[in-house]
Amino acid sequence: MDPWGLCKYEVCEEEGLEEIPLWEDPIFLTLAGGPVRSIISWIKKASYWQYYPADNPAYESRWLTRGSEPPHALGEDAYKALNLKESMGKNPATGVRKVDVKPWEPIRGPRKVSGGTGKEYYRGWRWPKE
Repeated sequence: MDPWGLCKYEVCEEEGLEEIPLWEDPIFLTLAGGPVRSIISWIKKASYWQYYPADNPAYESRWLTRGSEPPHALGEDAYKALNLKESMGKNPATGVRKVDVKPWEPIRGPRKVSGGTGKEYYRGWRWPKE
């Protein structure tokens, strides 16, 4: 039974007729699917994260990672995944913070970290020269 009047369509199954909720109707899903998926992905949008030395909260870098949660554990895991060998003295990845990126701010990426296992993003129009 449908107390709100949303089950408008019926389908024939072997046992008989069954009401289908509007949101399960294939035609409705096809027509509304694009905008609905866009809204859901916007709501569940993955965040940008920056690993930094916990004892230096003023540390700044244009390098970011992305995920709904920080993608790597602090310390050794982030060190290996993000290939922080060269900056190990400056950034042991003992802290992680969410980075708010404006919709109009240019972000490059993702790309696989050279020498690491993670993916990286860069705040800027171009990748820096290595």
